[in-house]
Amino acid sequence: MSKYVCVQLDGNVLYTATMANDENMPLQNADGSVLIKVEQELDDNYLVGCYYDFESKLFAMKPPKPDDARNEAFYFFDGATKTWSINLEMLTSSILDERKSKLYLSDWTQLPDSSANKESWAAYRQALRDITLQSGYPSQITWPDEPS
Repeated sequence: MSKYVCVQLDGNVLYTATMANDENMPLQNADGSVLIKVEQELDDNYLVGCYYDFESKLFAMKPPKPDDARNEAFYFFDGATKTWSINLEMLTSSILDERKSKLYLSDWTQLPDSSANKESWAAYRQALRDITLQSGYPSQITWPDEPS
């Protein structure tokens, strides 16, 4: 039985596999990822938290993910730089989707027969439109408070 790790070309570990017969197994997949035979006794859970350094031919633990609970889902490990990076395109898309939802949910406040304070709600809606102008956008934004 041989243990293999499927690794992307940037070193990110995709999965581990144990093969009973690996004589005719391809070492490169169609997507460019490669299968690397693990010679040491390393636990699967350990390997999944690692990246593969092609220069040293060793597995190394990824550094801790940034402590950014608000944007945690948008971080990815960049195997080339061996650091965590944020996917700004995905983060921006998510923020704009949330803004769109907040605007949609407050549309009723601007209808002629609405009893809502139109000025307060109009200011809130404008503040939603202006989040892209905040200095920390898109990584750090402050959502406006909905009028009561």
